[in-house]
Amino acid sequence: MHTTLLLSLLALPFFAQPQEECCQEKLTAGEPPCCAAEEAPLVEEPATDEMFAKWLILPMGQGELAKAVRHDLAALAVRKKFIFKVYGFGLYFDSAAMAADAELKKAAGDSTLKELKKDKDFHQAMLSDSFGKSLAWTMVRDVDAEDIGEAFDDQLEPRLESKTKDKKELTAAKEALGTFAGYFSVGELTEGTTLLFYWEPGGRLHTWIDGKKKGVIESTQLCWALFDVYLGDGKGVVSSDARDDAVAAVHAALNPQVAATE
Repeated sequence: MHTTLLLSLLALPFFAQPQEECCQEKLTAGEPPCCAAEEAPLVEEPATDEMFAKWLILPMGQGELAKAVRHDLAALAVRKKFIFKVYGFGLYFDSAAMAADAELKKAAGDSTLKELKKDKDFHQAMLSDSFGKSLAWTMVRDVDAEDIGEAFDDQLEPRLESKTKDKKELTAAKEALGTFAGYFSVGELTEGTTLLFYWEPGGRLHTWIDGKKKGVIESTQLCWALFDVYLGDGKGVVSSDARDDAVAAVHAALNPQVAATE
C-alpha cells in the first residue's frame, strides 16, 4: 500500500491542510500557506490500495488577490486499460463554490439523485468553469510518458472539436492541447508517480507531476475536455461508478437534507 500521494501533495506549492487564516502573501511566491494544522485524513481506493487525501488546498487567483481554497474528495476509482490497472484517481471539487453555483442549482432543480445520474444537462453543469475541480492520479504500473500524451490527444482532441465554436477557437484549443501533451513527451511515469490536474475558474489548467509544477495553460475548452473524460454524460468516461459518485457528492452539497433521506 502506498502513501506517496499524500507525501507529494504536502510538497506541492500551495498545498496544505485546511485552516482559517494563512499567510496569503506566500501564495504569490508559490509557497505553502504558513499555518500549522492537522493533516488531511486519507481514504483508500480499494482496487489499487492507493491512499488519497480527503481534501486538498489549492490556489485561486493571482498576485495579491490569490487565496487558498479547499477541494473535497468526491469520488475514487481505478483507470484500467484492457485488464491492467494503470492508475488510481480521485476527483475533487471546491465544495463551497459548487454549493453556491446558480447554474448547477438550476440544472439540479428538484430532481432525485437517481434522476441526476441520467441527466445530461446536469452532467454538463458539473463541467462549468464557475467552480474549481481537481483530479489526482497515482500510477500503479510503469507507463511511457509519451503513451500518456498520445492517450490525451486521442481522448481530448475530439472533445475540443465538439466544444469549440469556430476554426480560430479550435486552433487555439489544439495549441493548448499540444502544450499539455508536451508535458508527457519524455521519460516514464513509474509506479508510484503522482499527478495532479487542477481546473481553476477562468479556464486555467494547472499540472503537477510528482510535486513539480509543469505549468498553467489558459484554455477553458481544454479544461472542459479533460474533466469531461471523468464527468461527462457519454459512455466513454473513465469510470461510470466514479462519475455517479461525483454526482452524488454534488447532489449532497446542493441538497444536504434531501440527500440524507435517499
